[in-house]
Amino acid sequence: MKKYFLFLLVILASTNSACLSNFRTHAIQCAMVGEQKICFVREVWGINGDQVSLTTSDNVCHQPSRKYDYVSGPESGYTVNYAKIENGKIYIYAANLYPPQNQFPVEVIFEEYDPLTHFNRDFIKEGYQKFDLGKESMTWCFNDIF
Repeated sequence: MKKYFLFLLVILASTNSACLSNFRTHAIQCAMVGEQKICFVREVWGINGDQVSLTTSDNVCHQPSRKYDYVSGPESGYTVNYAKIENGKIYIYAANLYPPQNQFPVEVIFEEYDPLTHFNRDFIKEGYQKFDLGKESMTWCFNDIF
């Protein structure tokens, strides 16, 4: 009986941890660039899975594609993104996103992270919008559970 219970406990624990490592949460925040809606989408899964993308899809469950979307690399991790929209272009501060293979519908210009001035800047006064896809804004997608 003890062996059976221990075996069942091991099976249950491994099944549960596999479920947890595949469980995904998502967050989205969008803005208009001229007539085009663009969205930052964040997806988090498992222990180390964390990806941010810039896409034209306003679906929080959108699976980013390197063909059409700007997508972060596995080494990037989550940061708060600041972006400024001017003259039909989006200026993004300190984001590590790889460009898509196909042309994106709006011009995206990346401003490099400067550690000397970063903490002294008032991004909002400079016309930037804060895209904060933190844990409090996360949701889940039905197709990720099954």
